[in-house]
Amino acid sequence: MLLLSRLFTSLRNGQKARHPVVPVPYARLSWAVLTALLHHGYLAGLQREGRRILVVLKYAGDRPAIRRLTQVSTSGHRVYRGAAALPAPAHGLGLVLVSTPKGILSSVQAQEAGVGGEVLCTLF
Repeated sequence: MLLLSRLFTSLRNGQKARHPVVPVPYARLSWAVLTALLHHGYLAGLQREGRRILVVLKYAGDRPAIRRLTQVSTSGHRVYRGAAALPAPAHGLGLVLVSTPKGILSSVQAQEAGVGGEVLCTLF
């Protein structure tokens, strides 16, 4: 979970500083989370270069695409939910990422697949 904390902090700091690209260390979990964010439209692109990932941040005009990124599960407090108890995004907006046996999915995708897992983060 320390890996995800560093990843999320890099993304938040990069967007606050208006950086176009943020490098983060490569790990399979980081790559899976970033791929899910790219798929859902929160990032502009990804590129793997050896042991690091170059994350191309996305902006809508002068506002970052990721306005709020909160880690739910931490190393000291893991949060697991079944498919029926997965949290929904706030008013249908945003995204909740869940680590499931089928990979990193949004809470909506996990509910449709009927799988639960560890709630990683919420985005808006």
